[in-house]
Amino acid sequence: MASAFSGMTRLARHRAVTDLLKPELDAGLHALAIEPAAPGEPTRW
Repeated sequence: MASAFSGMTRLARHRAVTDLLKPELDAGLHALAIEPAAPGEPTRW
């Protein structure tokens, strides 16, 4: 959980994470499971 995600939509959170990981994705990372959550939000794991 990250306070930076507060007020962001789930899609905006996902895009923020993938933007940060762009170099790894461009270098061949092809599988990633993320569940970006703001403090207090439930997660599946």
